[in-house]
Amino acid sequence: AKLKAAEEAAARIVEVARLVEEAEAAKQARVQAREANSAAAAETSRAAHQLNKRKLKSDLTKASGFSKKLKTLVANQLPAMVKDADGGLNLFMYVSEVVQALHSSEVLLKLSKPSEVAQVVALIAAFHRRYEGFTEPLLAGLTAVATDDSGYRTLGGGSGSGG
Repeated sequence: AKLKAAEEAAARIVEVARLVEEAEAAKQARVQAREANSAAAAETSRAAHQLNKRKLKSDLTKASGFSKKLKTLVANQLPAMVKDADGGLNLFMYVSEVVQALHSSEVLLKLSKPSEVAQVVALIAAFHRRYEGFTEPLLAGLTAVATDDSGYRTLGGGSGSGG
């Protein structure tokens, strides 16, 4: 009995150590993300993007496909979308469509897992770092959705009672 209790205690200690390591890694990731998305870092990223713009694909089919994927938002497509937004495609002409899609309650309601939310945050961060005209309209629209009572009922999926 003592041996079994000692084994269980050791297993709990190992589990707690693993959880502490994961929490520390998550904290480091948040710090790095804050630094990467700071105003100065965003300006540097946008300047680099302007210099590299000619090397990026401005393929109309791929860019409109990206926009359609965002409007339908399928979780398994998010990693590829983040990669496209962060490096492969020139989506300057689609910034307003991306903002509108992210304001859509239908898009937001599709996020059911923490990993999906994290990937959408990575997508938003990529657009923030690349396109100067992205962040302010996104925040204004999300604020409007969050404070609009009719939008709240839609997002909450509720019965229309407002709460």
